[in-house]
Amino acid sequence: MKVLVLSHLFPHPDSPGSGSFVLEQVKALRDHEHVEVRVVSGRPRWRRGAGPLGLNLRLVRRACTDRPCTTNLEQITVCYVPYHNLPAYCAWGWQYRRALRREIEELHQTFPFELVHAHTSYLDGSMGVEVSTRYRVPLLITEHTGPFNVLTRNAIVRRNTVNALNCAEYVIAVSAAQRDAVRPYLSPSRRDRLKVMPNGVDGGLFSPPERWQPDPKAPRLLFIGYFVPLKNLPVLLQAFRIVTREIPAARLTLAGGAPKPGGELELSRRIRDLGLTGHVRVLGFLPRPQVASLLRDECDVLVLPSQAETFGCVLVEALASGKPVVATRCGGPEDIVTHPGLGALCPPGDVQALAQALLETIRRLPEFRPQEIREEALRRFSYQRLASDLHGLYRQALGQRSA
Repeated sequence: MKVLVLSHLFPHPDSPGSGSFVLEQVKALRDHEHVEVRVVSGRPRWRRGAGPLGLNLRLVRRACTDRPCTTNLEQITVCYVPYHNLPAYCAWGWQYRRALRREIEELHQTFPFELVHAHTSYLDGSMGVEVSTRYRVPLLITEHTGPFNVLTRNAIVRRNTVNALNCAEYVIAVSAAQRDAVRPYLSPSRRDRLKVMPNGVDGGLFSPPERWQPDPKAPRLLFIGYFVPLKNLPVLLQAFRIVTREIPAARLTLAGGAPKPGGELELSRRIRDLGLTGHVRVLGFLPRPQVASLLRDECDVLVLPSQAETFGCVLVEALASGKPVVATRCGGPEDIVTHPGLGALCPPGDVQALAQALLETIRRLPEFRPQEIREEALRRFSYQRLASDLHGLYRQALGQRSA
């Protein structure tokens, strides 16, 4: 089976942490189901500055001379295609399709793909509709966008999103909450094509330590993720200050980095203002092997205080590492933390509730069973299982198209 994957969420040297779950899924399809995959990933090229049209001519010239680049990423063939971002997000779809069209046409000559799998309905799903129609192949869309209403606020983006969803053979949501957010935008006759299929975890990379002896009097808390407003880091820091009043030896590590310049300095100032300088360390972006090492050797509880999560890959990675988690009821985590043996959930944005969930989990640290936590994570979220389920859906889509 030959599959074309369209994903602007895909790791790139400029953003190595972007869309690692898409890369892992592609690798799993190759390794476990022997699916041949090629990836086409649009890469934005910003136009900004103070030229005659409000543009920096040097940046525009560089953008116009950029060319698509095909490379191998972990033995996956990826074509990165630059596209020019206009100021309005609703205009990106047109530029995205325009940039990718020629590359996909050339790819089809040497790789006659039988199916298109787009990751997100906008921008990739819109491109997927065009490709599906032109080459008469089925289209599947996995919707990762969170919160989903980002794609429904603007009339043009909403129209593109709804059209893509309703043209797809199947639409995959990564959690029950994401399914419920997407369902109203599908026509009633197509809602049975909406499936829930979670992201997976690499059980070889993420594993428990040989010995784990957590000390409830000196717990090590860990957050992993971008330092962006959606992650609610100010709430976490305020909750952690409450924790340190009861457990002075508690420590918190924040790993992931800020996508905007100065973001880490701003976070450090907030830590200092709360009097937490000796309790909190801030790390930037870490490659995945270092993330796995951090979870395995320097973490007792993983905490994810987000306002919204379509899934929450880091939660599953922590569970595969045998560690309990504390997260908010913000969408995806409810599908992951399904009983107290895995950790605790609390409402998003509630400092007191988060502090109490952390304190309760810390007190229970000796009760958690790392191997049992890991086994449940792999049973539900292994990439081998995900690849098998996804390959089955591919076969169904191909069968329905040929019927």
